[in-house]
Amino acid sequence: WCKMAEDMEEIGAGVQLERAKNFRKALQLVAQMRQAQKAYFKGRKKTDLIDSKHLETAVDFRLGQLGIKAV
Repeated sequence: WCKMAEDMEEIGAGVQLERAKNFRKALQLVAQMRQAQKAYFKGRKKTDLIDSKHLETAVDFRLGQLGIKAV
């Protein structure tokens, strides 16, 4: 019984670690998106807008994976 409890604790810790990694990736995407948005508003280049929109879609997808609805 103790071994089973220890295994479940390890699994729980692994799940929490994976969630933390996913959260970190989401934050990194948000930072990249903000950087792309700043570049767009600075120069108003179409390529910067496209990059920004692609990152926005990636952020929305990653947030969805984390159970957070995009606004």
